[in-house]
Amino acid sequence: MTTRSTRALVFRAPGELALEERALAPLRDGDALLRVEWCGICGSDLHVFSSGWRVAPGQVLGHEFSATVLEAPGVDGVAAGDRVVVNPLLGCADSSCRACLVGLQHLCQRRRGVLGLTVPGAFADLVVVPGARLGVELHRLPDTVPGDVGALHEPLTVARHAFEVSDVTPEDHVVVYGAGAIGLGLVRWLVRAGCATVLVVDPLPVRREAALRQGADAALAPEEPLGPLLGGAWTPGKADLVVDCAGVAAVIEDGLKIVRPGGRLTLAAVTLGPDAVSSTRVLDKEITVRGAQGFTVAEHTRAVAELPSWDAAPSVISHRFPLDGWADAFAAQLDRGASVKVLIGG
Repeated sequence: MTTRSTRALVFRAPGELALEERALAPLRDGDALLRVEWCGICGSDLHVFSSGWRVAPGQVLGHEFSATVLEAPGVDGVAAGDRVVVNPLLGCADSSCRACLVGLQHLCQRRRGVLGLTVPGAFADLVVVPGARLGVELHRLPDTVPGDVGALHEPLTVARHAFEVSDVTPEDHVVVYGAGAIGLGLVRWLVRAGCATVLVVDPLPVRREAALRQGADAALAPEEPLGPLLGGAWTPGKADLVVDCAGVAAVIEDGLKIVRPGGRLTLAAVTLGPDAVSSTRVLDKEITVRGAQGFTVAEHTRAVAELPSWDAAPSVISHRFPLDGWADAFAAQLDRGASVKVLIGG
């Protein structure tokens, strides 16, 4: 049996990554061997880099990616040369698993792992997707979508899941905190839903500009007042829905203040450190708080189908680096004043 290897970006310790030559797992029937086109640096990758969050030393990182199939023995409907994107959440695929049976792989309690967190990921030349199925783990990338835009499928789908769990209506006045790729994807879904107001709060001018290109009504710095800009249509304390896409404890507290009594707060970002939700404020205002992590198979299918019509997608990508430029790529993503989404590959 031929042993394949690939260059891969490996987590060694907090603050320490290394580009290494790594052996690939032997390809089994039902696995897919892919050549990576582009892979985005996610906020969770930054958490791993800085603190080792949920990852063991030796893990190959990267889960937001587009790729080309090299081999896929026993994977129905997939052939060498197919361009694909990948759902990194690998459910157990057991016929007795209620979550997997209804497409909720992200909630599977027996899942096989997560690419880039517990299964070797896509900051690499090659990646193996174990137990791959077309329409579940693998989705064809439309021919008109370039690979760099294709790599945005994952944050766009996470944004779709946040949209779905938030029970959005056209009458909603919505505040989105955080204009990274997930926040910008959410703005797209909210604008398409015809929400009454979509307002974005982010400290970085480059991200506020990107939010406006996605169709937000306004994009503010955190220190700016929310109400006056909208001509009195609504004021702080009257937002129907607040969505945290920033993962900052102070943002969650601000969200609890500006949401109206009976309103909704959706948490769509990882916040490291002490819990930031004030139960007293939630009780006093009867706020509905929802978590949004990952996404369903159906949401992934829909988001991939939307990629060809996402005209503003290129504005989400601020930097592109080759794999051997990974250090510059992470430095760029950490420089939040100059970056939105940074991609590695090419």
